[in-house]
Amino acid sequence: MRDLIFIAGGGALGALARYGVAVQARRLWGVDFPWGTLLVNLLGCLLLGAVLEAARIGPPGANVSRGLQVFLAVGFLGAFTTFSTFGVESVSLFMAGKPGEALAYVIGSVALGLAGSAAGILVMRTALG
Repeated sequence: MRDLIFIAGGGALGALARYGVAVQARRLWGVDFPWGTLLVNLLGCLLLGAVLEAARIGPPGANVSRGLQVFLAVGFLGAFTTFSTFGVESVSLFMAGKPGEALAYVIGSVALGLAGSAAGILVMRTALG
């Protein structure tokens, strides 16, 4: 039951953060390209890589609690990132006659997401070594 509370709290904050990023991205860059979704998904990959690696190796003498892990990894980052919106936006770009942008979005999201995940892991390995 305790994990569910941590997940719900993190999820509420993650959803609000995602909404805030989406609103600001539309305000700054317009609605012609899904910059907000790209940004939250790439940032989510980086942060999830860092959180899970920190939990795995941890700082010397420290223990990352299970509550913090589920709050951040499952709750906050699970709600902050969005694969379903990525899918719909990719198809929408294609159907709007923008196949090049759709392809760039898909390839860029996957490639940069993997790079972000690797960067998060490597940063934690270096920092906590």
